[in-house]
Formats: sequence, structure tokens, C-alpha cells
Amino acid sequence: MIPVVLAPGLLCDGRLWSAMRPDLLGDIISVDFADDDSIQAMAVRILSEAPLRFVLAGFSMGGMAAMTAAASSPERIAGLV
Repeated sequence: MIPVVLAPGLLCDGRLWSAMRPDLLGDIISVDFADDDSIQAMAVRILSEAPLRFVLAGFSMGGMAAMTAAASSPERIAGLV
């Protein structure tokens, strides 16, 4: 099963996904952008914490970081939500 990486929106953290995590199958990784100061830094964090191939889901600011990560390493992204 392909792992899923979750990218939260502005002022959110991994707790955002807590209600849906039990319904997701396989390995789930939630990134934390608290120490990042740009969308590019967030995209780098996603790619550094994610496995070689993964599905990436994000919204709001996390969605912008997800699109940036996908554009820079499309071969690693199995799906983008």
C-alpha cells in the first residue's frame, strides 16, 4: 500500500487529521510546518520526511506546499489531493 502524507493548512498541525486517521489505511505521515517560513521550505520538509513514493494530501497553505513539492519531484508523487 502506498503511504499517505498529510500537509495541514495555516495555523494547523497534525491534530487536524486526528478524526480521519482511523479511516485511512496503511502508513500515514503528518508533516509539521511550525519551523518553516516559506512555501518552498514546507515543500522541502514534505519531501525530506516522506518515503520515496507516496500520495500527498494538503489544503490551504499545506495544499500550496503540496503542489510545490509535487512540481519539484513529480516522480515521487503517486497522487495529489
